[in-house]
Amino acid sequence: MSLDISAMYTRIPIDDCKLKVLGFVASHLFDLNMFGLSLADFENLLHTVMNESFFQFGERKFHQVLGLGMGHRYSPPAANIYVFILEVDLITDWNRQFPALFIDLDDWFRALDDVFTIWKYSLESLHDFHKYASNYNPNIKFTLEWSFSNLSYLDVTISLNSNTELTTELYIKPTT
Repeated sequence: MSLDISAMYTRIPIDDCKLKVLGFVASHLFDLNMFGLSLADFENLLHTVMNESFFQFGERKFHQVLGLGMGHRYSPPAANIYVFILEVDLITDWNRQFPALFIDLDDWFRALDDVFTIWKYSLESLHDFHKYASNYNPNIKFTLEWSFSNLSYLDVTISLNSNTELTTELYIKPTT
């Protein structure tokens, strides 16, 4: 199955994201090169870049007040941290509530807003998980794609052959 976060950047709440990024950085302080910045300095910078985000459309300029700014350098790493924390919490809570439908994080592959995993359970339980995931955080909604035989994920088509082996080939999205 494949999950995609719908309109991820614009749906991530700025204040919640700042808290999660700051907590993540604080818990990994000894692993990071902070270039001489204190955690308080980092918090001030984080506040400035996330709350003072502007974009231009045509000749008009706008102040971004909802979500992370598209095309800003801080957005991908901030979104990645936010979604990482979300997915760990989501899967941990799912596994606690539905231990018979255990999802192993080692079998969960995510590239920013796209997830791929092999669903080992019934189709009904897959739809239950999709509904659970889409209702887990009011700001984050997932689209679901699934197949019994092949699925496109990023630039790869992953297929299950008759020997129950996974094979891959290049996938090129159709252009209009």
